[in-house]
Amino acid sequence: MRGLRDLLASPGGRDWLRASGVFADPGQFLAALAAPADLRGRDAPCPVYVHQQPAVDQRRSVVAKLAALEALRRAAPAAVTAVFVVIDTDRAASGRAATRIGWQDTSGRQRPLKVAPPGTEAMEFRHVTVDPAQAARVAATLEAYLRQMPGDRAACLARLDVLRPLLAPARPMPLVGYAEALGGFLLEQSLGRRPATVLVSALARDGLLAGPLSRLMEGLDAFVACFNARVAALRACGIDPAVAPLAEGYLPLFHCCPVDGERIRLHRRRAGGGWEAVGQTRAGRRYAFPLGPRGTSLDALFATGRWSPDVVLPVLLNDRFSGLVAGRSSALYCLVLNAAMAEALGMRPIPILAPAALGGAMPGPDGLVQSWLTG
Repeated sequence: MRGLRDLLASPGGRDWLRASGVFADPGQFLAALAAPADLRGRDAPCPVYVHQQPAVDQRRSVVAKLAALEALRRAAPAAVTAVFVVIDTDRAASGRAATRIGWQDTSGRQRPLKVAPPGTEAMEFRHVTVDPAQAARVAATLEAYLRQMPGDRAACLARLDVLRPLLAPARPMPLVGYAEALGGFLLEQSLGRRPATVLVSALARDGLLAGPLSRLMEGLDAFVACFNARVAALRACGIDPAVAPLAEGYLPLFHCCPVDGERIRLHRRRAGGGWEAVGQTRAGRRYAFPLGPRGTSLDALFATGRWSPDVVLPVLLNDRFSGLVAGRSSALYCLVLNAAMAEALGMRPIPILAPAALGGAMPGPDGLVQSWLTG
């Protein structure tokens, strides 16, 4: 199966991506941008976003997306607003890099340092708290690694001293805030500017995802059918869709257990004369939320304040933004989402930029912490 790197490597692959709304050329991407509905007729720049889980130590592929977004803003500051959508509602184990500081020793061995407490893997990022004692141990380990590095150790240790207040806070703090402080500082050093961020939990809390989600629920059966057809079509062409087909009873929703914090997927099932969203934790706790006679009412779930969307997040954000800078996986699964939202929901997908850097090798340390500490 061909991935994004394979497609970007050939003119034919890039042409096929462009025909599907995914651009490799920033100029062509900029030309395709249009203001979202709430900005039409106003002299305002087009909002373009990157979405990613919060991370204390963003990896090279994520930095490549954010660097491409910042390059767009600099190239057309009057035309583009850059936004980093932070998926703090995702499961902490959804990406190992999100809760770990990467480190590669002199022999090339990877030695990641976990900053999230044990037992939090099934929780959402927004509900995880960083323990100062564990953070201090991570800082001490990094110091030991730096003392073993060749080169100017004094300069490396001096940079660690600058980073230490962010790396090892004196008090417990939410992982999302920890990532914003430490990761934001490192992104500013790398990009020359700290990205403007918005949390998915804040969008959900403020009701900004409710309308698009209701629209999706109204056309859910057609959306699932189109989604699965697109997955099959891409696989038939030898292209990795980066997502699996959706199962019967699929809902684009998760619920976070208020007892132990486990994030559980919800499924749709018949209940009397209507429908309900149901899920069960590994500990056996069952949750059920009425969806009404048509299976589209989400009021009961919204009232918990503990719901979150799944991979369809770009569908929910589509009409709020003008464009998306995607990664190696998201560029591919957005091919699926875009086809499904256009065919099933009558939506016009926004253009996508796949940064050229994602098509080649990325030398150097994989994380910003090691890159900055070692100069």
